[in-house]
Amino acid sequence: MRPYLFTLAAALLLSACNTSKSTTDTANTKALDQLQQAMTGTFTSAAQAAEDDAFYDITLHMYPIWKDRGHWL
Repeated sequence: MRPYLFTLAAALLLSACNTSKSTTDTANTKALDQLQQAMTGTFTSAAQAAEDDAFYDITLHMYPIWKDRGHWL
């Protein structure tokens, strides 16, 4: 379930980035800020890997690349 949510969130983040200004920019910026906050941090599959041999213990670190150029992780 987590990989599906990550893929969906990444697709939404990338598709929502645009360079044109509109009346919905404030709402889009707020939504992107919330999405970036949810996707920022360290994520691990250690608990799942400990319970099931079919899964590996994988750690993902996601942090903003440029703070002044948009929502890039």
